[in-house]
Amino acid sequence: MCKHLILVAVYLIPLRTIEAPQLGVSDLLDKYAANQDKLKSFIVKSEDTLLRTFRRAPYQRLERWHCDFRTDGERIHFRANLWINLASEVEVPTSAEEDELMHLLWDGKRYIIYRTFKATGRKVAFIDTDEERYRYRVPNDMCKTFDGGARLLGIFYGDSKRVDSILRQANSISIRNEREKVGSVSCYVVDAKTKHGSYTLWFDPEHGYNIAKAYKEMDPNDLFFDRPWNTRFSSISFSMENIRFKQIRDIWIPEGADSLTIFNHPDGNNEMMKWRQKRTDLILDPDHETLGSFVPMVEDGTRVYMNRNGIRYEWQNGKPVANIDEAVTDQPDQMTDKSTPYLVPFLMLIIFLVIVAIGWQVFPRIKRDIRGRL
Repeated sequence: MCKHLILVAVYLIPLRTIEAPQLGVSDLLDKYAANQDKLKSFIVKSEDTLLRTFRRAPYQRLERWHCDFRTDGERIHFRANLWINLASEVEVPTSAEEDELMHLLWDGKRYIIYRTFKATGRKVAFIDTDEERYRYRVPNDMCKTFDGGARLLGIFYGDSKRVDSILRQANSISIRNEREKVGSVSCYVVDAKTKHGSYTLWFDPEHGYNIAKAYKEMDPNDLFFDRPWNTRFSSISFSMENIRFKQIRDIWIPEGADSLTIFNHPDGNNEMMKWRQKRTDLILDPDHETLGSFVPMVEDGTRVYMNRNGIRYEWQNGKPVANIDEAVTDQPDQMTDKSTPYLVPFLMLIIFLVIVAIGWQVFPRIKRDIRGRL
């Protein structure tokens, strides 16, 4: 009798495991967020390949992006070295051959964009100190620029917030009754319609409930980077797959993925961006102050434009310095430019008044002379 009970118990254990209750959408999003929220302060480096297909010709361009993204949960510094028009994905570029350098820094008070262009030798920086404005704008700019890496943080193309926060505000959302395999893992599948677009996401329970596959579609009725649709496209679709995971401490982190964004035109043509992402390093909770993570990396001599105030600056010894000579020289030019439209009418008015004054004095004398002759 005891032997039979043991056999029944052995058979029941896997049965109960198989029949475990299905997670609800809210539970699934909570588990996803719990893993993602452990990533607050970090440095992530990546080597990404981007294949752009343009509408005309059609023309393709292969780019390599070496990225360094740093955040402490508030401040953000994104750095990228770009190589454009590579011959193939296996080509190994060197720093001496880079075509562009791009830095975007939000240090909590200033927003700094710094770019260099090899073709022209141009170096330029833009600085804005409008805190309120850029607290809103920075996430959008970072997501647009750090497009390849943002999606591995759960921020998909066209979004400026992590996908779980968007799904919690969905117009409609559901979880499929049957799981679907992505690779070897049986994943939960969620469908949602939101004001940012329609989503289908596959959540991987074996890797921190990370997203193992994703699809998103947007049309003119949807928000695009948190703003009303204002593009020339009739629709945009985004997909991500082949996601690889790595565990660091107790956090499951995507370390690579392939993604495709398709921009559809009203005439039936399209453009595409195909990313292949590979994270090369991830440091959790680094000492940002010692590393100087949020110190501007602008080269001395760079032309700087600040707050659109008309004064030109030059970057020297870690800060922008006003170019007094140019500022003084520019002012008379600006005054001349502003006064020129009014100068001709003003001169004509003076001439008219002079003529009237002369006429006022001369006309009575002429009249008296005529009467005397008569």
